[in-house]
Amino acid sequence: MAELNDRAAYALVSPTGKLMFCEDSPQQMIKNVSFGATRPHEFTIVCPSTGGPGLHGCITSIDHPVAPPNNLAPTMIAALGGPAYDQWLGILGICGSKLGNPTGIVELCGLIAAQQRLIQAIYFATRTRHRAERW
Repeated sequence: MAELNDRAAYALVSPTGKLMFCEDSPQQMIKNVSFGATRPHEFTIVCPSTGGPGLHGCITSIDHPVAPPNNLAPTMIAALGGPAYDQWLGILGICGSKLGNPTGIVELCGLIAAQQRLIQAIYFATRTRHRAERW
């Protein structure tokens, strides 16, 4: 079980189905998700607003077989309100986002506790569903 962490900047979901909360910067998340020289596919899950944080995601690839499929990613991203693609390949990374002051430009940031709990709940529900479908 992934431990919730007050200092967690992002969550990673591996193609093998493991969830981890990490303390590195969101920029490190992007490096961890990319396989070597490939640039991961980044996307907005939930846009930040002036009243609250958003969610930002990245995955190794959506169209090139540079990494194994991540079977949990499509359901997790859909449950969080993110985009739909035919295939999600490699490691899924999720961090927070916020509107920068005073520019209003979206900046990556760490996950707040509520976001961690939401990601963890969706992860467990998705993993349980996928296990049940195998039978």
